[in-house]
Amino acid sequence: MNYNNYSISGINLILLILTLSICISCGRSECGSSVEYLFINESDYQIVMEPLSNTIIESQSDFSRIEDIEGPCGKLKLDDFVPPILEGTILFNNGEKCWILDSGASAGQGEGPAGISNYEYERISNNSYRLTFRFTNTHYQSADICI
Repeated sequence: MNYNNYSISGINLILLILTLSICISCGRSECGSSVEYLFINESDYQIVMEPLSNTIIESQSDFSRIEDIEGPCGKLKLDDFVPPILEGTILFNNGEKCWILDSGASAGQGEGPAGISNYEYERISNNSYRLTFRFTNTHYQSADICI
């Protein structure tokens, strides 16, 4: 009878250890983070971002959008993010010029705000990040005349 109590206690202890180790490893695989996408218009022209519900950014001003994301725990790298704009058209100066974005071969590898490597990366806190894209007069000059 005494040995049965020890074996039941031993089995319970083993089950408790297994349960704790599984719970600990599960808790570390995914973490909630937030990312602020900051779009700064350093150009001399008004911008309309059609892919973001026709958001207007006046000359020399900015617009930010915060998203909650799930990802691996620990410090995220720039390549862990996907930009909020993958394709679409950016209009300059009331539609005078158009920048039609190409998303590239895979998501987030495109030009301008469609390419994550074109953003400035900043870690704000443990699970908070800021990615900044700057529109400049060079973007306006390289955009096509809208048809």
